[in-house]
Amino acid sequence: MHEFELKFQVDPDRAAAVRAAIRRAAPRRQHLRAIYFDTPDAALARAGMALRLRREGRHWVQTLKAAGEHTAIRLEDNQPLPGAAEPTLQPDRHAASAVGQRLLAVLAASGGTLVALYGTDIQRQTVKVEHGGALIEIAFDEGEIHAGEARWPVCEVEYELVSGPAAPLFDLAREGVQAHGLWLDTVSKAERGMRLARGQRHGSAVKARSPVLQAGDGGGAMLRSTLAACAEQVLGNAAALAAGSPDAEHLHQLRVGVRRLRCASADLATWCPQAVPADLPVLVQLFRDLGASRDDEALASGVRPWLEAAGVPAVVGPPAAASTADPGDRVRAAAVQTALLGLLECVAADAHRAGADGLAAAAAQVYLRQRLGSLRAQVLRDADRFPQLPEARQHRVRKRVKRLRYLVEFASALFPRRAVERFLKALAVAQQRLGEHQDGQMATARYRIAGEHDPRAAFAAGWLLAHQAETARACRQALKRLKAAEPFW
Repeated sequence: MHEFELKFQVDPDRAAAVRAAIRRAAPRRQHLRAIYFDTPDAALARAGMALRLRREGRHWVQTLKAAGEHTAIRLEDNQPLPGAAEPTLQPDRHAASAVGQRLLAVLAASGGTLVALYGTDIQRQTVKVEHGGALIEIAFDEGEIHAGEARWPVCEVEYELVSGPAAPLFDLAREGVQAHGLWLDTVSKAERGMRLARGQRHGSAVKARSPVLQAGDGGGAMLRSTLAACAEQVLGNAAALAAGSPDAEHLHQLRVGVRRLRCASADLATWCPQAVPADLPVLVQLFRDLGASRDDEALASGVRPWLEAAGVPAVVGPPAAASTADPGDRVRAAAVQTALLGLLECVAADAHRAGADGLAAAAAQVYLRQRLGSLRAQVLRDADRFPQLPEARQHRVRKRVKRLRYLVEFASALFPRRAVERFLKALAVAQQRLGEHQDGQMATARYRIAGEHDPRAAFAAGWLLAHQAETARACRQALKRLKAAEPFW
């Protein structure tokens, strides 16, 4: 079986209002204590699986969960266990299910022994509501995750689809976002517990992956697979920022994910216009709002080391951009959370609900080849004269290179792997050189402003301006190598 659910974090300052709202609905109360198991080297976690024993009232249930086709779907197999005493873990009980077969294969390959690594102690209140023709269970969990002496507080709401269409689930979740300031979380209790056991507060940034495309799929299925890959990156990094991660890589990868999402929606919309997220402009605005924070990080980690290596006198540097705001606050905003829900709803929609499957497979691939060729031609048009272009035109070349790279990655499953990798290698080098060049331009403008009050900053701006001639030549060379790369399509 599988569960279709949306999980949200609750601001502790607003927990009382959530508690009061759910109590008005006469909830069912449960005390849930769970023990989670994995091999010492975390083989199950690496496979996206979680195995637990949980006491529910006076009974124990052994549960196996695994990642599904997208964020809202999880595969699940529950095995009730007799008796009130804490039972012994029995992985073979899941053998009859598909997810259980995956578990046994992982255990056989790892050769590790299952051990208890972390646990949870949760007070749960649940209500079931009928909404728009669907039966939905709302659960409010309060308690903690524990691993040794370490603790992580739990205060979250889950909306699970029991029966009926998925659209009412999303509608009800939007109401919760608006009423209580909830924010989407893609991290399960099992993942949180594993991090706690390792002494981590936040996981690694979620990087881009190529979509799983099949040659026989129509345009709608292909676009939804592409959007699902983008959504995984956007939602995972947004959840980390909303949880307070200070890691600049989460911010960077969120912006990359939104940019990829924008590229897919613009360049592949012909495949199936009905599948494009309606709230995309809100996420594009988030991308722009977080741009100043990204520039501050580029200054600190990229530009200042250039200056130090060149012997430029030490300078504190330009102040952070005035528009810089806390990324977590931006992501937790109700408008952004509503847009993220809309994105996930698009990904979860099947072809029937999407209205049509768009272009036939052959027509979708013809369009894709034409689009790849057109973008490549636009990029190479300015390759030879890149150093002479005005800044705005240089920036446009960079944006087109990114767009071409994303489109190549989206299409990679449909073409010979080695040919795609050769072309991507040239694209990646060009994107890196163009990025370094633009960071220099951004830093020059920032240091010029600071130089009005600090001669050292003015000197840094002058050095950076001279250095741009060198980075522009490096961009031209990288674009020439891209021009020589054989198109694989």
